[in-house]
Amino acid sequence: MTVAVTFNSTATSVAVCSDLREGIVERFRSMPVRGSAVLVGHVVAALVRHAVSITVMIGVGFLVGFRPQAGFGQWCAALGILLLFATAVSWIAAIIGMLARTVEGASGLSMPLVFIPYVGSALVPPSTMPGGLRAFAENQPVSHVADAVRALFTGTPAGDSAWLAVAWWAAVIVVVVPLAGRLFRRRAAG
Repeated sequence: MTVAVTFNSTATSVAVCSDLREGIVERFRSMPVRGSAVLVGHVVAALVRHAVSITVMIGVGFLVGFRPQAGFGQWCAALGILLLFATAVSWIAAIIGMLARTVEGASGLSMPLVFIPYVGSALVPPSTMPGGLRAFAENQPVSHVADAVRALFTGTPAGDSAWLAVAWWAAVIVVVVPLAGRLFRRRAAG
């Protein structure tokens, strides 16, 4: 599910860059619309895309035989961690869209987000990786999300993964939301 979230983030980068390049922000400035509404709108739209994507993935999982052992609380915790992660990634994608000079550039600049789960525990156990890559994969924040969600859905102990995932991505949000606001004001004014 982390791969789906990061893959969907490209659309947010492209949409933010497009809005800034095509003049829609200037039109909004002449209306009684808060400047933050543009960014918040993109992030909310991204969260809707992420929720649909996560729902489809869970549905396909059921169709191919996945039977989670999670109770109600574990489902809520797993979905909460995924939504926290999706929120943080959406704000990062919005920043990438503001930093890009072209729509194509926004798409290209957001590609590293897409590939970060591949260098983690989302698809392959880090124990099968060479030393340096293994150390990175075990300690990168996307791995904590993948490990926590996997453990919560299968009803196994999440260990430190759940609280580490929440701590990492909450801290990212605390940093990127004000940064996005500052960048947006600068780009919209210029």
